[in-house]
Amino acid sequence: MSKNLFVWVGIIGLFALFIGFITSNTPAIKLLKRRRKPVQRIAYLAFLAASIHLFFFSHDLTYLVIFFVYLLLKIWERRPVKVKPVGEIKSEPVKSVPSLMAARVINHGMLTDHVLELVVEVHQELVVLPGQWALFSFTDKE
Repeated sequence: MSKNLFVWVGIIGLFALFIGFITSNTPAIKLLKRRRKPVQRIAYLAFLAASIHLFFFSHDLTYLVIFFVYLLLKIWERRPVKVKPVGEIKSEPVKSVPSLMAARVINHGMLTDHVLELVVEVHQELVVLPGQWALFSFTDKE
Protein backbone atom coordinates (compact mmCIF):
# COMPACT_ATOMS: atom_id res chain seq x y z
CA MET A 1 0.00 0.00 0.00
CA SER A 2 2.75 2.42 0.95
CA LYS A 3 4.59 1.76 -2.34
CA ASN A 4 1.40 2.48 -4.32
CA LEU A 5 0.76 5.67 -2.34
CA PHE A 6 4.36 6.75 -2.96
CA VAL A 7 3.82 6.46 -6.72
CA TRP A 8 0.37 8.13 -6.75
CA VAL A 9 1.56 11.11 -4.73
CA GLY A 10 4.42 11.55 -7.21
CA ILE A 11 1.98 11.37 -10.15
CA ILE A 12 -0.32 13.96 -8.55
CA GLY A 13 2.64 16.27 -7.97
CA LEU A 14 3.83 15.81 -11.54
CA PHE A 15 0.31 16.53 -12.85
CA ALA A 16 0.12 19.71 -10.73
CA LEU A 17 3.51 20.83 -12.08
CA PHE A 18 2.33 20.14 -15.63
CA ILE A 19 -0.76 22.33 -15.10
CA GLY A 20 1.50 25.08 -13.77
CA PHE A 21 3.80 24.63 -16.76
CA ILE A 22 1.07 24.95 -19.42
CA THR A 23 -0.50 28.00 -17.71
CA SER A 24 2.76 29.95 -17.25
CA ASN A 25 3.08 31.51 -20.68
CA THR A 26 1.74 34.67 -22.28
CA PRO A 27 -1.13 33.11 -24.31
CA ALA A 28 -2.38 31.18 -21.26
CA ILE A 29 -2.16 34.29 -19.06
CA LYS A 30 -4.20 36.27 -21.61
CA LEU A 31 -6.74 33.45 -21.91
CA LEU A 32 -7.20 32.83 -18.19
CA LYS A 33 -7.12 36.51 -17.11
CA ARG A 34 -8.47 36.69 -13.53
CA ARG A 35 -8.73 32.89 -13.23
CA ARG A 36 -4.96 32.54 -13.61
CA LYS A 37 -4.15 33.11 -9.95
CA PRO A 38 -6.30 30.22 -8.60
CA VAL A 39 -4.89 27.93 -11.29
CA GLN A 40 -1.34 28.93 -10.36
CA ARG A 41 -2.09 28.05 -6.72
CA ILE A 42 -1.94 24.44 -7.83
CA ALA A 43 1.80 24.91 -7.28
CA TYR A 44 1.07 24.51 -3.54
CA LEU A 45 -0.41 21.09 -4.29
CA ALA A 46 2.74 20.22 -6.24
CA PHE A 47 4.91 21.36 -3.31
CA LEU A 48 2.84 19.27 -0.87
CA ALA A 49 2.99 16.24 -3.15
CA ALA A 50 6.75 16.62 -3.53
CA SER A 51 7.14 16.89 0.24
CA ILE A 52 5.07 13.75 0.84
CA HIS A 53 6.84 11.94 -1.99
CA LEU A 54 10.26 12.77 -0.51
CA PHE A 55 9.02 11.77 2.95
CA PHE A 56 8.01 8.32 1.66
CA PHE A 57 11.28 8.04 -0.21
CA SER A 58 13.61 8.94 2.68
CA HIS A 59 11.37 8.55 5.78
CA ASP A 60 12.63 11.95 6.93
CA LEU A 61 10.06 14.34 8.44
CA THR A 62 12.15 17.34 7.45
CA TYR A 63 10.40 17.61 4.08
CA LEU A 64 6.95 17.74 5.67
CA VAL A 65 8.12 20.23 8.30
CA ILE A 66 9.53 22.49 5.57
CA PHE A 67 6.22 22.37 3.71
CA PHE A 68 4.15 23.23 6.77
CA VAL A 69 6.50 26.04 7.84
CA TYR A 70 6.27 27.45 4.30
CA LEU A 71 2.47 27.12 4.40
CA LEU A 72 2.27 28.92 7.74
CA LEU A 73 4.48 31.71 6.42
CA LYS A 74 2.26 32.11 3.35
CA ILE A 75 -0.84 32.28 5.55
CA TRP A 76 0.89 34.84 7.78
CA GLU A 77 1.88 36.85 4.71
CA ARG A 78 -1.74 37.04 3.49
CA ARG A 79 -3.20 38.21 6.80
CA PRO A 80 -4.89 41.60 6.73
CA VAL A 81 -2.73 44.33 8.19
CA LYS A 82 -4.26 47.42 9.76
CA VAL A 83 -2.46 50.58 8.81
CA LYS A 84 -2.83 53.42 11.27
CA PRO A 85 -2.92 56.88 9.74
CA VAL A 86 0.08 58.94 10.76
CA GLY A 87 -1.87 62.15 10.61
CA GLU A 88 -2.63 64.80 8.12
CA ILE A 89 0.28 65.64 5.87
CA LYS A 90 0.93 69.34 6.03
CA SER A 91 2.67 70.87 3.09
CA GLU A 92 3.93 74.38 2.81
CA PRO A 93 2.83 76.53 -0.08
CA VAL A 94 5.11 76.05 -3.04
CA LYS A 95 7.54 78.89 -3.53
CA SER A 96 8.59 79.69 -7.02
CA VAL A 97 11.88 78.03 -7.79
CA PRO A 98 14.25 79.98 -10.01
CA SER A 99 14.65 78.43 -13.42
CA LEU A 100 18.38 79.09 -13.37
CA MET A 101 20.61 79.11 -10.32
CA ALA A 102 24.39 79.40 -10.15
CA ALA A 103 26.18 76.84 -8.01
CA ARG A 104 29.72 75.61 -7.46
CA VAL A 105 30.58 71.91 -7.10
CA ILE A 106 32.49 71.46 -3.85
CA ASN A 107 32.86 67.70 -3.88
CA HIS A 108 31.73 64.76 -6.00
CA GLY A 109 32.02 60.99 -5.93
CA MET A 110 30.41 57.82 -7.20
CA LEU A 111 28.26 56.15 -4.51
CA THR A 112 27.53 53.15 -6.74
CA ASP A 113 28.10 52.35 -10.41
CA HIS A 114 25.01 54.40 -11.31
CA VAL A 115 24.73 57.04 -8.54
CA LEU A 116 26.83 60.20 -8.52
CA GLU A 117 26.87 62.35 -5.38
CA LEU A 118 27.40 66.07 -5.91
CA VAL A 119 27.94 68.50 -3.06
CA VAL A 120 27.16 71.99 -4.34
CA GLU A 121 27.41 75.48 -2.89
CA VAL A 122 24.52 77.81 -3.73
CA HIS A 123 24.10 81.47 -2.83
CA GLN A 124 20.35 81.53 -2.42
CA GLU A 125 17.83 79.43 -0.51
CA LEU A 126 16.60 76.32 -2.23
CA VAL A 127 13.61 74.49 -0.74
CA VAL A 128 13.44 70.88 -1.88
CA LEU A 129 10.55 68.53 -1.21
CA PRO A 130 10.88 64.72 -1.35
CA GLY A 131 10.42 63.45 -4.88
CA GLN A 132 11.55 66.62 -6.60
CA TRP A 133 14.33 66.59 -9.14
CA ALA A 134 16.78 69.05 -10.58
CA LEU A 135 18.56 69.35 -13.89
CA PHE A 136 22.23 70.35 -13.79
CA SER A 137 24.15 71.96 -16.59
CA PHE A 138 27.94 72.34 -16.31
CA THR A 139 29.93 75.13 -17.93
CA ASP A 140 33.39 73.59 -17.49
CA LYS A 141 34.97 70.29 -16.54
CA GLU A 142 36.32 71.59 -13.26
